[in-house]
Amino acid sequence: MKSADKKMFRGWLFDIYSGERGMTLWLIGTDGRRVRLEAPYRPSFFVAGTNYVLERVKGIFRQRNEQAPSYAPRNTQDVTRDTQHVIRNTEHAIRNTPHAPVSFSMTEQRDFWSGRAVPVLRVTTSVRNFHSTVKQIAKISGAELYNCDIPPEQMYLYETGLFPLALCEVEIADDGTVASIRACDSPWDIDYSLPPLEIFKLSISGNGANPNYGGKGHGLKVEVDGTEYLLEESELLDTLDDMLKRYDPDLLLTEWGDSFIIPRLTLMAERQGHPLSLNREPKRSTATRRGSSYFSYGRIIYRAPSRTLFGRWHIDVENSFIASETGLDGLFELARLTKIPIQRLARTSPGTGISSMQLDMAIHDGVLIPWRKRMPEDFKTGLELLVSDKGGLVYLPKPGVYENVMEIDFASMYPAIMVNHNISPETINCSCCEGNHHDEKLSQDSVGANLSARPEQEQDGVNVRINSHLQKGEIPLSPPLQRGSFNIPFYQRGMKGDLPDSSAQLQDNHGGKPHEGKFAAEHPVGEPVPEIGHHVCRKRRGLVPRVLEPILEKRRIYKEIANTNPPLPPFDKEGENKKAKGKEQIEEKAEIPLFPPLQRGSLDFPLYHRGMKGDLGNGEKRNREPGARQKMNPTPCRTKEKEKEITGECESSQQSLKGDSDDSVGATRWVAQEPSSQRATRRVAPTKNCRMDSEKELSEQIRDLKASCKKRQNALKWMLVTCFGYLGYKNARFGRIEAHEAVTALGREKLLQAKEIAERRGFELVHAIVDSLWVSKTPKEEERRKGQREQRDNSGTPCRKVSPNYRAKRGNGEKGKVKEEEKDQQGLLREISESVGIPIALEGNYRWIAFVPSRTAPTVAVANRYFGLFDNGEMKMRGLEVRRSDIPPIVRRMQAEMLKVLSSTSTAEEFARKAPEILEILKRYLARLRSGEVQAADLVISQKLSKNPSEYKTNTAMAAAAGTLLASGIKPQPGERVELILVDSKAHGQATKAIPYTASVENIDAYDVEKYSELLIRAAETVLLRRLEKKDIEEELL
Repeated sequence: MKSADKKMFRGWLFDIYSGERGMTLWLIGTDGRRVRLEAPYRPSFFVAGTNYVLERVKGIFRQRNEQAPSYAPRNTQDVTRDTQHVIRNTEHAIRNTPHAPVSFSMTEQRDFWSGRAVPVLRVTTSVRNFHSTVKQIAKISGAELYNCDIPPEQMYLYETGLFPLALCEVEIADDGTVASIRACDSPWDIDYSLPPLEIFKLSISGNGANPNYGGKGHGLKVEVDGTEYLLEESELLDTLDDMLKRYDPDLLLTEWGDSFIIPRLTLMAERQGHPLSLNREPKRSTATRRGSSYFSYGRIIYRAPSRTLFGRWHIDVENSFIASETGLDGLFELARLTKIPIQRLARTSPGTGISSMQLDMAIHDGVLIPWRKRMPEDFKTGLELLVSDKGGLVYLPKPGVYENVMEIDFASMYPAIMVNHNISPETINCSCCEGNHHDEKLSQDSVGANLSARPEQEQDGVNVRINSHLQKGEIPLSPPLQRGSFNIPFYQRGMKGDLPDSSAQLQDNHGGKPHEGKFAAEHPVGEPVPEIGHHVCRKRRGLVPRVLEPILEKRRIYKEIANTNPPLPPFDKEGENKKAKGKEQIEEKAEIPLFPPLQRGSLDFPLYHRGMKGDLGNGEKRNREPGARQKMNPTPCRTKEKEKEITGECESSQQSLKGDSDDSVGATRWVAQEPSSQRATRRVAPTKNCRMDSEKELSEQIRDLKASCKKRQNALKWMLVTCFGYLGYKNARFGRIEAHEAVTALGREKLLQAKEIAERRGFELVHAIVDSLWVSKTPKEEERRKGQREQRDNSGTPCRKVSPNYRAKRGNGEKGKVKEEEKDQQGLLREISESVGIPIALEGNYRWIAFVPSRTAPTVAVANRYFGLFDNGEMKMRGLEVRRSDIPPIVRRMQAEMLKVLSSTSTAEEFARKAPEILEILKRYLARLRSGEVQAADLVISQKLSKNPSEYKTNTAMAAAAGTLLASGIKPQPGERVELILVDSKAHGQATKAIPYTASVENIDAYDVEKYSELLIRAAETVLLRRLEKKDIEEELL
């Protein structure tokens, strides 16, 4: 077939799912068109076993293959067009045959644990018959299956190198199928372009309660192009259907869409006989998965039901952890990296994302992926278990208020340890390095041992790949490219070529310093892990660190952008760009690189924010309707509070409590888009030629860019956090508890090193937990005796003071001491980073920080409960009621008001003097509670069901609320959250302790004043750092 018979198409890969011919692809073109294409694809998996087992596998499918059309492989060399037409028709018949032929071929893949090449049988079949073929072979005794439980969509993306939202070039054959497709960008790009999306927001009118728990009739709210419509039941289907056809949305962004909106719309359409096409795929119905509960590590977890669409996205923000924590920016970032389709990723955890990246790397390396985990935990004596299973290191501070403390944090400590020390399941206690007492056990658990009867497996060194990427001819991207603080070379997948002699050395980074010996022969002994006796392989690079390394670097770049304020070009008094005024400057289009001074390793090009006003890449002007604005990666929101939650601000490391502070960074911007008829005129390639007409406009673009990068790095953070847990997860395919123990052991060692360095440089350790330290500068001994003391003011608040002779009084002319303090801090950070080998950063300097005492042991602080005020006026808090979802809103609001009062203080003395004002706030809320003026929504407590409602034996508040729901015909599932209001917590027998909070509850006449008063008092005690006598407070109120 000549190229003239094929069409070229350029656009973003929007959706992918299994189709009749293989994979169905939906793309959004750069010209605005939405295109559906079929891509031929036949997935494969592998079977290992004896010759007898493999012959049995082949025999099962011989008869089926004889009945189906024979398969002729395509060969485009010296084949006439007519012959190719016959081949294509044969392939079409094969794809559409219910029992398509299964093909077999012997090949070699690598065993994950030993690294040896293993002969296996490759089984290839159609997408339609893939799962049934796997089930049939799994019944054969002795057959070991690999790569058999990966979703076909993800396998297709792994094998082709595509990924969701990739900018692609597609060659379309004359029969409408995909002849070839390639990605034009990389998932590791920083400044990538995204398609324009038409978004519908769907939600239920009412008080925000879970609509599944009953209530009055619900109206459907639809928001599109900045306009909100309320659809009543009588007109709902007709109006919604008209809107879907008119706007043709790409994304339905819902609240309670999976469990309520989509099921109710489907049921309503069936009852009324009114067709409602939510999919773009005309012949497909909504994909449904039922909710389920399961037990894991002592907890009941509920997996909510899902409703996904074809050719169109549906994302339920109430059923998406990633979307609620990181917004659409973070969701899109993870989809590009993990190669999981958007709708599936939105309903999974970040841990599933990191697992997908490991699968991608393993498939590319030719590593066999086991169907189930097969490496059990090594036997340990009681003493060995006691030493190795310790977790992270924690230093408990004394409770009270400390002044002039700085917090320093290791940057992604555990992932960095995995990267720097090559920690991966297959590299821990490896059999190739001497001194390993697990040699015999490891070899028995490998695939090679199962096939030990084969002569080729008994030869030492046969097909052993010490360094798989070098064997494949992959080009190391560093040391020529600098990758921040991680000096281990990147290997770009897919790059081939001749290697220089120097590249035959595997470079490692142990303790931050390159190891002297680079090759296996120079390291007969693995790297020892301190304290626990394990060792790490020095001969081959582990799978886990190779996956994590580029994630760490990309997050570092995003954080650098988010925390940098670039210089602005000159503007006149009216805010207009001087550079764009002159005629000679107009031709330059006033290009403004946003962050030119930042060094980004190999990414040294200036970043230009997409969507900045100016000419597009082809020089054509935008064709817009009057008043139309550009969409800036919208993020779902319902209220101001919900908006901050979805953008991830509520979980950020710093929460501002400064009066009218600027919270616009990360704020949601819903912007209208042209109707579908106008979209063809738009081009949304990255805008490299940027023209700013005003200082305000440029500032907004920079703000949006920084907010987007903040969300992206937050998404990467969640993935890095989960990767450590998956090392020790019992069901993780690439998990091993010994690797988990090695990471924690090295983490303890590095925290001790940092503590010793800080103390050697004259700092005093205040608190330390796993990967963070709080230290203060230690004055001279005689000054410490005088200035540092325990004191208690009239309010009883304990204060721990650093000598005023050292304190740098900012704003009082003592700039020299400020510079001296900064110099000491930078010297400390530099020495720790160099000695430990992990980047460490200054989280901030506290004016004061308060550590909350334990309720059961008041002389001891709780490690993860503290709050403090930074020098820049922002407050950081951990473990307080204001951050907990199981605390009523009235309690959170009161504590936030108290913290805002404390944000105006600068010293421990001022902190203590605010105690009367704090008590007045408490009294005001208690009085309001007793007066009955509190709304029902302010009293809601959210808790998880630990069992079925009918299984509760004790009349607890949760049992009472769940029982009420059950009596009304609603059955909440174990692990599901139930919102309730306490009515009488001391009730006995059949009396109601609590009622469920449903959509019908607006006001409540009676509630448990005593219990809610107790919650308010406990929240005040947290802020005051001392116990309050309830009787005294009540007497003052009376």
